[in-house]
Amino acid sequence: MITKTGRITIELSNRCDMASFHKKCPLSNAKEPVFLPIRTVKIIIKWLGKQKYDKFIAFHNYNESLQDPRLYYLLDYVRKKCSKASIFILTNGHWLNQVILNELEFFGVKKVYVSAYTPYDYKRLAKIKGGNIKYRVRKVNNLDDRLYEYECQNAPKKKPCYAPYGEVVIRCTGDVVLCCRDWDNRHVFGNVLQDPLQKILSKKLMRKAYERLSSGDRYFDLCKGCYMDGRYKE
Repeated sequence: MITKTGRITIELSNRCDMASFHKKCPLSNAKEPVFLPIRTVKIIIKWLGKQKYDKFIAFHNYNESLQDPRLYYLLDYVRKKCSKASIFILTNGHWLNQVILNELEFFGVKKVYVSAYTPYDYKRLAKIKGGNIKYRVRKVNNLDDRLYEYECQNAPKKKPCYAPYGEVVIRCTGDVVLCCRDWDNRHVFGNVLQDPLQKILSKKLMRKAYERLSSGDRYFDLCKGCYMDGRYKE
């Protein structure tokens, strides 16, 4: 099923330098720091390389990957062990300037999207030149109510969604979850600290979820509050 996957998202930690300011962010409630072990990340990347995986690898989810000191080591590891893949980074831009963006390009990053939370940040970040990186800065005026999506009573969309294979999301706890919006890890298919990713991807429960969602049957509680049309359309 890895051929159906447009992005492998590996959340390196539950740390974000702006979480305490954003009370609607799931990480605002995180107390103890959690880090996905680098040896586990390397195992995943090495396996993806053997599969000749050629889509996107990301090191963010709810974390701020640019503040993780292990990031550049992992970027270099992807370049060596999974060279066909492209790297995508989503950041709040707090740690970003022209030098850092140039460094990311040097390490093979292909796409950087920035969420600017203040007019000052937007103005500063918009001046940075992307070079060969696909670089985008967007203004974020209001955070969504993701904290309450599980309890939403809206009628779910009928359009097909290709989770959990369209984007495979690995949380910093090691849990492989339904999608990037499953912040509370309520729909877990396995844990990469206990089983290889390839074993988790082949589980009947994960395949069943994909079959139902890709046919338009959005039966999960999380789907009712989802505003997305579908993760990585085939």
